[in-house]
This record gives sequence, structure tokens and C-alpha cells, in this order.
Amino acid sequence: MTKPNQSRDATLRTRVRSLLARILLVILLVCVFGRTVGNGWLDYDDRFHVLDNPWFAKITLDSYTHFWKAQHGNLYIPVSYSVMAFLTDVAKTISNARTTPLIPATVFHLASLACHALSTLFVFHLLTRLRASTLAAFLGAALFCIHPLQTESVAWISELRGLLATTFSLAAILVFLHPRSSSVVPGPRPTRYIVATLLFILALLSKPSAVALPLILLTLDVFLGRSVKRSLLLMLPWFAAAIAVILITHTLQPAVIPGMNETTPLNSAPNAGQLWTRPFIAADSAAFYLRKLFLPFDLTPDYARIPAAVISRPGWFLSGLIPLGLVAAAAWACKRYPSHPLPRSILLGIAVVSLALAPVLGLIPFDHQHISTVADRYMYLAMLGPAIIAASITDVVLTSRRLWLRSVYSTNVSCILIALAFLSFCQAGVWKSDVSLWSHSERVSPRSITTLNNLGFALAKAHDRPGAIERYRLALKAGSKDPIVFTNLAWELMETPGDAAMAEGLFFQALEKNEGYGRAQLGLGVLFGRQGRTESAVTHLAMAVALLPRDPQAAGNLGLALAQLGRHEEALPHYTNSLDLDPTSAITQSNMALSLRALGRTTEATVAFERATALDASMPDAWFQLADQHAGTDRLDAAAAAYRRVLAINPNHADAANNLGLVLIRLGDVDAAINAFAQSVQAAPDHPQATRNLRNARILKARSNPAAAETLPPK
Repeated sequence: MTKPNQSRDATLRTRVRSLLARILLVILLVCVFGRTVGNGWLDYDDRFHVLDNPWFAKITLDSYTHFWKAQHGNLYIPVSYSVMAFLTDVAKTISNARTTPLIPATVFHLASLACHALSTLFVFHLLTRLRASTLAAFLGAALFCIHPLQTESVAWISELRGLLATTFSLAAILVFLHPRSSSVVPGPRPTRYIVATLLFILALLSKPSAVALPLILLTLDVFLGRSVKRSLLLMLPWFAAAIAVILITHTLQPAVIPGMNETTPLNSAPNAGQLWTRPFIAADSAAFYLRKLFLPFDLTPDYARIPAAVISRPGWFLSGLIPLGLVAAAAWACKRYPSHPLPRSILLGIAVVSLALAPVLGLIPFDHQHISTVADRYMYLAMLGPAIIAASITDVVLTSRRLWLRSVYSTNVSCILIALAFLSFCQAGVWKSDVSLWSHSERVSPRSITTLNNLGFALAKAHDRPGAIERYRLALKAGSKDPIVFTNLAWELMETPGDAAMAEGLFFQALEKNEGYGRAQLGLGVLFGRQGRTESAVTHLAMAVALLPRDPQAAGNLGLALAQLGRHEEALPHYTNSLDLDPTSAITQSNMALSLRALGRTTEATVAFERATALDASMPDAWFQLADQHAGTDRLDAAAAAYRRVLAINPNHADAANNLGLVLIRLGDVDAAINAFAQSVQAAPDHPQATRNLRNARILKARSNPAAAETLPPK
């Protein structure tokens, strides 16, 4: 009578322990990676995927459906972009942001943490499905959760696609390997098979790296004792879907992705290495991941391990012997001890790691290897392999009769988990901003062209122009032939007094390397416009608009150059296009208002000036032009208020003070007018009109003669 009760009690205790393990895993995740919620956006692809994504400018039904009908950035990942569109809509609603570039990153970081938490819990369930005890599954899942190699995927918003792909992949594995799918039942039930297949398709449409899932699942299925023939038959539709995605991805991904790589240069020219070198490059990548697995220090988004750099090192072909030797040792142990579970579990873990990394080891060329053949994010799903090995070792030790072994193991494992948690916590802080990220990367890869360029770009945005120029020059010194680096350096030199000629030369060097590089054409157009070479400016800016049709800066500057030539009617469509792409540009609104006024469309000009001041209340020129508009249409109170806004921003704006005095004369407030004229004279003692108007205003006050003052604002 007691046996059923004992069985129920044991089941209840197991469930309670399992629930506590899940709760602890979530708490561990929040403690280690919770700080990423406060991180911001990165120029490193975040702008391309979200902030500057034209389909996210205004969230509509097209923001979701477009990515199912067409690729974006040479990637067909409609599930990821649909999720990003939803998160953008949520972020806009919560923050009341008027435009997408102004939304906070918090919602996206929370989504990344949620995906990572789900993946961690799925790994815990999968390990128990692989017959691991609750404690062993907890330790394996904790390793998956907090290993520093996972930080890049969790902290980088652009890699939400990888998190989604892994979450769907692990869910597909769990559904497929349901406990009822035992050796008696050759495969999952039809309903579960359909659900698992749909989850796999969602994973593929989140990120193409999920193509390795059928091989991983086949390996796990065989490990659990299923029929190889039956499992292979069930995987055939999955293999077909994976092959289709591989072909699509290979077709879509050239060496350079237009738009996304406009500011990020490659560390090498497109070159995957000769065919005979690829196995050695793949083995070198495997050795790299093995080393970082045990020594997770100096992690960075750019290791600069391009194929040419790998094969140029002495003894480069020997680096892959370590992972190959590990595989051979595991296979020998399985043969030597066929009844022991540990060698089989270790071999299973190695197989999972190898299969998950297979698409990005370098056997097949892929886009990122022109920056580096390795990346931390490629280990995200692959970390399931070490989790399996860790859980298996834990179970073997815990069942040992040697108390000292269990004690030593528990102590060491606790220390290792604490160390990994600390390293991941610190690494998450590295991803806080572009400056912190690329400054850290520079310490790890000081000669990486990509790192030096991206750090220069980040420093330029942080208004550290000398630091930016130094990094760009170091990138050129490192051997960069990429027009991006030449152009970025030229943009900074263009803002440095006395370096305009050098900037012009760099722009032309960039165009010699790639005549179709739009940012170089744009830079030349801006530079020529500042120098008064307006006809040449229009020529280059027109080319920039053709090359960068979705760049608001190119369209706005072309409109300005045309306006400087008096071609205001031609300028207006370019201003309109620029504002459609970036409705927050106050300077473009103000420039368009000037063209509208020149064309005699005063009402529209006034509206445009008002929009400009609403977008940026700190622009004195826009307030000044708006005040002149109001004064010219006899809206004197509004004109006086606008002139006062100018003086609040710049008390030494002599023309604003003088014109305010003229408006106040017309309003009959002579005393205030005298003060305004005096302020103008104080700001510009040689201002003839202000001096004359001040004298006349004093005469007016003395004689009460309104005709003594000039009442029209000077042109």
C-alpha cells in the first residue's frame, strides 16, 4: 500500500526540484544579463535593422508583410523582422516617440532576455529528456545560460534574430523528442511532428543558421535509441527546407551588403580561401571555439581572423589537431567502454557543437568571414553540446561512491559558475555603447581595420574628432584599401580647419576604388557646396541621391545646392523627399521654408518655419526667419515673441535685437524698443541700422514723433 504513495511522493519531489531549478536559472540570468536592459542602440547593424529601416518609419501592415515578400539587407528572415516591427510599435507606443530613431532600446533588450530565458529553460528540459538528473540538468543549463560566449547574442539587439532561431530550434527538438516517442513508437506522433516541423520553419525564417538543426536532431534521436532509418526518413522534409534556405542565402549574400556596410569596412577583400585550405580554416575555427570555451577572455565582436590571416601564421595547419584529437579520444573511449554513459555523452556533445557550427566554420564561404572567420554568436546554439557534456559528467560524479570526489567537484563547479557569471556580467557592460564596445575591441584586435574604423565612427559621433581621425589613419596604415575608411576620414578632415584639400583628395581616392560609393559622392557634394563650387556640388549630390535613394542627407543637401543656384522650384522635391525619409530634420524644414519664401509662397513658408522651430527649438536662424515672416505679414506680437526666442538662445544676435526693436516701435512700446536697439548696438557696435534706430527711438520718445523711426526690418 505504501509503494504507490512513495512513488507519488518521489514524483512530487522531482517536480518541486525541477520548478526550483527553473526559477534559479531565471534569477541567474537576470543577475548576469539584466544590466543589458540599460544598454543603448549600436551603430553596428542596429540602425540598419531597426532605427533606419524604412519599413519601420511608420508601423503599418506593410511593415510586417513586406519582409515575407522580399529580402532586406540580402537576408530573408521575415520572422525576425516581423518581431522587430512589433517591438518597434510597442516601443513607440510606450515612449510616445515621434520617429523610430528616437525609440528607446529597452523593449528590444527585454525581448532578447526573454528569448534567452526560454532557450535556457528549453535546454534544461532537453537535458532531463536525455536522462540527466535535475541537478545535472540545472548545471548544464546554467553553463548554456551564463557562459561569456553567449553575451554577444544576448546584449546585441541585431542578434535577436539568432536568439529567435535558437528558441524555435530548441522548441522543435523538445516537441520532436517527446517522451512518448520511445523506441516502441518509431518517431513522434503526427501532430507533434507537424508542430515540430512548423517550429523548424520558423527557426529557418528567423536566421539561416538553423539549417544545421535536422542533423542535430537526427543525432539526438539516434542517441536516444530510435531507428536510424526511421529518423532519417522523418528528417527528409527538414533537409529539403534547409537546402532551400542555403540556396536562397547563397544567392542573396554577395561580398558586400549594400546599405548595411556603408560605414563598416571589411578586414579583407572577398576571398574565402582556396578550396584546399578550407578544411584547415574550419579546423582552426574549431580550435578557437574550444579555447574560448575553456578560457573565455578577451571576447570581442571582431577577431580579425580572416582566411588570409589564418593561413599566414607559422604552423597554421597544426591548430586544428587539438579538436580532431579530442574527437578521436572520445570515439576511442566509446569503443573501449561501450557500456559507460559518459564517453557516449561526450561524443554526443562534440557532435552537437560540430554540427551547430558547421555552416560557419569556413568549409562553405559565408559573408562574415571577410571580417572574421569566427564570432561569439555562432556558439549560441552550439553551447548545447557543452551543456550535454557538463550534465553527463555531473551525473557520473554524483553517483560516485567517493565522497571526496563529489565534494571537490561541487566546490570546483561552484567556483567555475561564479567566475563565468562575473565574466559575462562584465562583458555585458562592454556592449553598452559603440565607444565602449569598439574601445574594448581595439584592445583585443589593435590592427583590425573593422575595429579601428568603427571606433573612429563612434568617437566622431561622440564629438572626439582627433580620436576619430587617429583611428581612421591607423586603419589606413594597417593596409585598408576600402573606400569606407577613406571616406570616413575625409568627412572628419572636412570639419577640421585647413584640411579641406586633404579631405577632397581622400574623397577622390575613395571614388577611384569604387566610383559607386555614395557616401564619397555625398561628401564631395557637401564640401564643394561649402566652398562655393555649387555647380560641382550639384553634380556630385545628384549622383549621391541616385546611389543613396533613401539617404535624407543626400536629398536635403541636393535641395540646398539647387537653392543656392536660385533653382528653388527644383529644390523643393528634394527637400520633400528628405523630409519623407527623416521628418525630424529641422534644418531641412528651414531650408525648404526659405525656398518657399523665395517663390512667393509665404503662407507655406511660415508653416515650414513653424515646423522647423517645433522640431528644434534651439535653432536661432529658424526662429529669426519665422519672426521675419510674421513681421512681413503684420503678425507683430508673434514676430516679437519669435525675435525674443532668438535672443534667448543667442543674446548677441544683433539683427534679431534690431528687428525686435522695429516691431516694438510698430506696437507702440518705445521704451522696450530702445532697450532692444541698445542690445543690438552692444552686440555689434558697428551695426549702422541699430545705431541709427536707437538714436531715432530716443528722439521719438523725446518728441513723440512716430515718423522719426525706420519701421521696416532690414533685408
